[in-house]
Amino acid sequence: MPRASSFNPTAPALTLDMPNRLFFPGDAVFGTVALDLSVAQREHIDEVSVVLIGTLRIQLDQRPGTLRGVADKQTLVLCHESTVLWRAGEAYPPPGMHTLRLPFALVLPASPMLLPSFEGGGAAHGAGCSVKYQLAVLGQRTSPTRDIDAGRPHMTTAREIVRVLNVLRRDPEGAVVKARLEAQDGQWDGDWGMRKECKKIRRGLVGGHGIVHAELHIPYINNFPLGTAVPYALHIRTQSKRLPSPTHTPPLKVFPCPPTSGFGLSMHLTQHLDLRAHGMWQAVNEQLGSLGGLGVRAKDTKRGRQGEAANVKIGEWKWVEEEEEEDEGERKRWKRLRRKRTGMGRWTREVTFKGHITLNCAPSFAHVNMEVQHFLDVRVPFKGIGNSLDLRVPIRISSGLVANPGPPSPPPTAYHTAPSTASGGHDYADHDRYKDALPRYSEPLPPGQTQVNPEEEWE
Repeated sequence: MPRASSFNPTAPALTLDMPNRLFFPGDAVFGTVALDLSVAQREHIDEVSVVLIGTLRIQLDQRPGTLRGVADKQTLVLCHESTVLWRAGEAYPPPGMHTLRLPFALVLPASPMLLPSFEGGGAAHGAGCSVKYQLAVLGQRTSPTRDIDAGRPHMTTAREIVRVLNVLRRDPEGAVVKARLEAQDGQWDGDWGMRKECKKIRRGLVGGHGIVHAELHIPYINNFPLGTAVPYALHIRTQSKRLPSPTHTPPLKVFPCPPTSGFGLSMHLTQHLDLRAHGMWQAVNEQLGSLGGLGVRAKDTKRGRQGEAANVKIGEWKWVEEEEEEDEGERKRWKRLRRKRTGMGRWTREVTFKGHITLNCAPSFAHVNMEVQHFLDVRVPFKGIGNSLDLRVPIRISSGLVANPGPPSPPPTAYHTAPSTASGGHDYADHDRYKDALPRYSEPLPPGQTQVNPEEEWE
């Protein structure tokens, strides 16, 4: 006869064992729940069930002059699946054992337009939204009261285990780009896209204008895959104000002078959210972090304090002659006097920064109630007020995956809650009531199409 296992009064009644991985539309969320019957009897657990639920939550600030209360909130259910694993008296562990193992498998919706996991905005930004997928294992006890709507005894949650799932969309096009970049060790042999800006600046309120140019070159691709080093090149060229022909080397103080170190420059990834809830609309912008090794000191890189700094190539000062007709001056522009000035020119210099961009954030996507867009924002500072040169490049971020990668993802959040019958929040125990309390999820429309609910008043 097998030896009976010792009883541990501090052991949890429920234990969840499931693989740690990413999930895609149509994947099965599977695992095993270990039920300790001795603890379950002590806590009066009569039923064990598992629930897979995905929700989209949007919260907006109150608009001035409205009577809507503190905020506008809207919640949509993206998916909802549940199954009962065990009821009291239906199954028992082998003789001499206290633990009963209950396997389960729930399937995510197979729609390729299923929203990925996401969380953005918040109280600091005035609005926020989240797309969250959770797997909940519930140990429920029978309440003395009776559920009139369901026609059965009311169930309350005695024990609960919740795992947050990381869900991404499959991205065949981005997977090809990701494999191509990894095969070339972060280099790119295809077409390049360019965004350039030009601006006239001067040191003070009066004087001639210098000219600054900035060009950002990035691979010409539709999707930027996550976790992949994407090369870039930033070319900066400056031209001084028109000066007489020099007879010696350039002066010590030439304005404008291009930056020779990437520490003063900045490249940020900006996330733009367009949120809609109950006919209200609000936009949120937040910076997700620095990219490309710009804004990093070389000495900090050597000491391991920050990431890799961008490579810098500094050109020499060159004199470029100009013999074009030009206005005699800003003060005499009203006279419309023009004269040809020979022997005039500008000092010019070019600096190039090269590095890699690695994106680690939620991908870009669109839905009827929200849209997530991403931009690369580059700022090149120059001396003087309002002389900074800004570039903004819209990019589309995708997962770059069609299947789970080799190394496991970080473990999702797991927590146990104490027995509670509080009515605040949603109770997973009553599946039907929870499912009907929220509006169902509708398939997102293709790009370029919009949908308006006739029951809502859109402003």
